[in-house]
Amino acid sequence: MALNTSSIILYNANVSNHAVLGPLTLVMKGENIPAKSAWIGSPAVPWVHK
Repeated sequence: MALNTSSIILYNANVSNHAVLGPLTLVMKGENIPAKSAWIGSPAVPWVHK
């Protein structure tokens, strides 16, 4: 897991191996972040490169 500046993971959240959280990302309680994915925002949403 890569955790950037000021990211927050609330209780009962699951962040899998090799997941990336962007700066200021908030992972909500009970949320599952899958392996090899990137998430940004508050609340966290999948990051899609365009």
